[in-house]
Amino acid sequence: MNTTFSQRLFVLLGFSILAVMGGGFSAQAQTVKTSSSQTLAKPTLDRTQSVPQPGTASTSSATLTQEEPSQQGLVMPNAQSDALVAQSSVEDVAPGRATIGGLSYIGAGGSFGTNNAFAIVSKIGLTNDLSARPAATIEDDEVYFRIPLTYEFLPIPSGANFTGFTSLSPYIGGGVTLNTDAEVSALATAGVDFPLGRRFTGTVNVNVDFLEDTQVAAVVGFGYNFAGF
Repeated sequence: MNTTFSQRLFVLLGFSILAVMGGGFSAQAQTVKTSSSQTLAKPTLDRTQSVPQPGTASTSSATLTQEEPSQQGLVMPNAQSDALVAQSSVEDVAPGRATIGGLSYIGAGGSFGTNNAFAIVSKIGLTNDLSARPAATIEDDEVYFRIPLTYEFLPIPSGANFTGFTSLSPYIGGGVTLNTDAEVSALATAGVDFPLGRRFTGTVNVNVDFLEDTQVAAVVGFGYNFAGF
């Protein structure tokens, strides 16, 4: 009888242990399942939030449309400024105006070199630093017309202007030479103007005519100043 009771007690204890262990495994499985589902759910929520939604600022077609006028607005001022610069450079051309080297003038002098001759000298200011200097020399039975375009440098000493008596205004340029025999040649010229007050200007230059035989001559002259035509 004691043996039977012991066997029954052992069987009941075995079932009890199995029941307890089965409940623990079930609870652990539910916990793992719950935590796993929560872990997988988080990336799903984050991925959903990171995807741009239609109609937001990053995908709206209205935003892209509004950017185009601003880019066009950056181009328009440049085009307008280029037009103003071109217009200003054209308006600066005023024949007979004063330049950085002094006033325009017309006068007479002498040419000394290959052939000595009487010379007519002149300067016609065009812009602030460009001028034409048409001249003529009478050599025996021929007349030479020289038409150079010259670039003027700042007066020496720096800061001097046409009101000074000691300033020198250098220039350099080139053009063409014509004569009464219908010969045409290239011309190179360089020289200095030295203002003699507001009414007169002295000038010294060297002309090189590239004819069949290259001719070099120095011209010394004095001109009467004028302003514009």
